[in-house]
Amino acid sequence: GDVRRRVAPIAVFGLLWFLMIGSAGVRYARYEVPLEPVTAVLLAGLAAVWMRKLALGSLWVIGAQIRALAGENVRDTMLQRVLESVPEDETLAIVWEPWFNIAPVDYCNGGAGLRAGPLFARFRRAARELVVTGIDVDALRDAKPYAVLTSDFELDRRFAHVSDSHREFLRCLDDSGEYRSPLRIGQAPMWVPPIASDIRYAGPELRLYLRDSEASTSPDEPLVESGARHDPHQPETLDSN
Repeated sequence: GDVRRRVAPIAVFGLLWFLMIGSAGVRYARYEVPLEPVTAVLLAGLAAVWMRKLALGSLWVIGAQIRALAGENVRDTMLQRVLESVPEDETLAIVWEPWFNIAPVDYCNGGAGLRAGPLFARFRRAARELVVTGIDVDALRDAKPYAVLTSDFELDRRFAHVSDSHREFLRCLDDSGEYRSPLRIGQAPMWVPPIASDIRYAGPELRLYLRDSEASTSPDEPLVESGARHDPHQPETLDSN
């Protein structure tokens, strides 16, 4: 009774917002942000109606979302590592045009559509010279970039089981000996579904590969510890603490 009356306006707002973004011609994950508190409140309302113990689960969901949004900005951290690791006169390869999935290596990072338009194209200002290769191993080898920056959105390793292009691209990065074991920043929490979902929008897993023939290691801050052995499929993880 009383709980239902209180959550009804929130439920109506959530329904209207869902219908609005569902009918939009262009969709971005950020459009779903208003639905997160709505979902949390509705879950809490259902818990109050059916089983109050479920409220603890709702609080856990809210806490997990707050932690994801308020934690380390993995994109900014990776951008700093790119600036430190890639010389100004070298190239950086990426799979897609600069977008939400990787570090903001270009000031105009709205994806292919936005960057191609006359209004925003003038704001292009790359941190390093960029080479967009797609998931094409031949294009990657022809470009011979100093470094390659990827995320688990455009290069989800699970796709290698069903996609030859993903498998060959990952093999070039991890097993060919052309690149060092990557620096990895960010990792999806255990509760996140093992797919490239919007829940992982706040914290993608980013990897920076440096060409083995050209990269130099600083004695003060090595990318790979001396004497350490690394499996190419178990890359080094940056500890943000």
